[in-house]
Amino acid sequence: MRPAPTTSLRSPRSPPADALTPFGAATARARPGAVAWTPETALLALALAGNGDHEDADRLLTFLDSYRTPLGSLPEKVDSEATPASVAPLAWTSSLVLLTLAELEDGLPVVPAAH
Repeated sequence: MRPAPTTSLRSPRSPPADALTPFGAATARARPGAVAWTPETALLALALAGNGDHEDADRLLTFLDSYRTPLGSLPEKVDSEATPASVAPLAWTSSLVLLTLAELEDGLPVVPAAH
């Protein structure tokens, strides 16, 4: 069994800040047909929140919030034209957003390690 890593999840070669947004400025211009998948975006927000990176988690939640449908639902994906590009509502995305909000507010319970 390998020992647990002792370094942070962020490496010295971290991606540029716009890489953490589903449509980094360069990506949106270079790939006009690109889409952002909201479940993966919400899962990244949850992982960032759990790792203590509340600023980036909040930025992703703001992205998701700004692309809800007119009825307030979260779509499965958003296209590079900033419009919902698939089915909505999507329970998977919605549940991940709720978990992320809970993590940011009070933290989620963690199962203790077995001894």
